[in-house]
Amino acid sequence: MTKKIWNAGEEKGEIRTPFEILFDYAQRVKEDTEGRIEGVVTENISDSSVEVVYALYLVVPELRNYSYRLIEVTQQNAFTPYPVIMRLFGTVAGNVVELLDVPYERFDKELLKLIDNPLTKIIIQGLYTHIEIKRKYQR
Repeated sequence: MTKKIWNAGEEKGEIRTPFEILFDYAQRVKEDTEGRIEGVVTENISDSSVEVVYALYLVVPELRNYSYRLIEVTQQNAFTPYPVIMRLFGTVAGNVVELLDVPYERFDKELLKLIDNPLTKIIIQGLYTHIEIKRKYQR
């Protein structure tokens, strides 16, 4: 039997990248908000550094695709996915929750904490309020 040389992803215990995990959570946003808000994940690789920045946006189609950058994950080395820096952006400048050196083993747990954070709930409620205002005044 010949050994496979192109076998990436076939090993058990494969580490999922921050992008893959964020993407999974982004896919759940639409269902959890009855279609009012969608989740989108972006990836930005800086020309001047080896950092990769992933961002989870909340997008509101009904508000001309208004987007809110909710969570940012910075992979400090393009070739090593973990540890990462995680940030939850608040509604006021400087209102940021930041977690440093988050390893793979804690990433999912910390991401859930950011999603369940009271600040996130306030942001989503604010988006709902804007949707309702638009519906009320643009008949």
